[in-house]
Amino acid sequence: MNRFRTGVVVVVVLGLSVAAAGCGSDKKQSSSATSAASTGSPAATTTAAATTQAASSSTAAGGSGSAGSSASTGPVTPASGAPILIGFTNMEGGAISLPEIRIGAEQGMNYVNEQMGGVQGRPLKLMRCDVDGSPEKSVDCGNKFVEAKVSAVMEGVDVGADAMLPILRDAKIPLFGFVPYGPQQRSATDIAVFLGTAVPAYGAAELKNSADQGRKKLRLFLADLPSSHSYDETVIQPTAKTLGLDVKIIFYDAASADWNALATTAMADKPDETGSPSAQEADCLGFIQGLRGAGFTGPIFAAACNQFIATVGTQAVGVQTYSEYWLPSVPDAAPPVAQAELKTYIDQMTSSGNKDLINGFAGFTFAAAVNFGRAMQKYLQGDPNGVNILTALHSVKDMPGFLHGNLTCDGSVWKGETSCTAGVLIYEVIPGGGRKLVSKGFIDASVFAPK
Repeated sequence: MNRFRTGVVVVVVLGLSVAAAGCGSDKKQSSSATSAASTGSPAATTTAAATTQAASSSTAAGGSGSAGSSASTGPVTPASGAPILIGFTNMEGGAISLPEIRIGAEQGMNYVNEQMGGVQGRPLKLMRCDVDGSPEKSVDCGNKFVEAKVSAVMEGVDVGADAMLPILRDAKIPLFGFVPYGPQQRSATDIAVFLGTAVPAYGAAELKNSADQGRKKLRLFLADLPSSHSYDETVIQPTAKTLGLDVKIIFYDAASADWNALATTAMADKPDETGSPSAQEADCLGFIQGLRGAGFTGPIFAAACNQFIATVGTQAVGVQTYSEYWLPSVPDAAPPVAQAELKTYIDQMTSSGNKDLINGFAGFTFAAAVNFGRAMQKYLQGDPNGVNILTALHSVKDMPGFLHGNLTCDGSVWKGETSCTAGVLIYEVIPGGGRKLVSKGFIDASVFAPK
């Protein structure tokens, strides 16, 4: 489980980073994103401002799984005046290029400015700085952000961003985004806040979902890496014990996995469920084909993968995946408030000429941008400088999240993590390649967090 996807689709070594992207597209992802394959968290969204926030029908864990929302009380005056400059770092232009993630952030900011009235009436403006995954490039962007006197830095996907933290810390410039892509970002509660789901919550939520569906014996695959063994010891096994599950991990060579042999090993114990809580697209495809080819007809869990749906046809039916926000491709599964927010997102992306990216990676940065705007409108006191913005982010408590449950950003959701929620949705592939929601709204994995 070396890479943790959070909805998005980039590779992240658990303990090194988290993939964060909208677990979303039911269609084939771009080749550049796949090459960075995601494995773990799934990664992606909000609305509101100058509007009345409607309470969500449930929290991030929420039984019914409603997302936060806001109902407009009338026309909103678009933001104007001197812009509030926000740095933006994202992997783009290199071997791994994720322009959809930047576009999602830009459109989220545009929505905040045009439909929510901005922050203190002023528009948010992104200062783009592309990175390539190397610490050196992230450091260079950090220095440029300091020179430009940005008020905060938003992260798209930057697996080298840990190297930027000391620079931002010295300049008192907070880092925010949807999910962290490095261990230091995950724990840097003094300078970083991530408005999505905590990395450990995804695996814990999968086990809770299995228990809720009456499964007792699970045989799961994780890449044979130190981070995977640590994940098994600190998250999987403690959660399994709490839930009374029999869970064993089958570790595989990430470079040359023999999925037919691994499938046979998993099936030898006659498990109720198999699959992986954290795998990249190629591995998901491998174990799904291996298991189905060996005759396994039970439920398979495929982390946040989705490319297999178009590839394996009917073998995909019954495979379950997770998401950190309501999927645009399954709008009817969402509660009314979230359906309205889905429309907001879809309308913004469509009107800006980005309709083809709606089900892709743009969702999670769109969400992070809108949630940032919502947080600033509600909690920012004084000038929009780094210190006040960080204070505002840390003040977020039970704030309805766009296409998500409630957000609390004081570090209490999952001890030691900078993320603001532990809510996870579980979807299942149905005949025809669509999906249905199988969890009862957001699963609140925070109950499995260390005390």
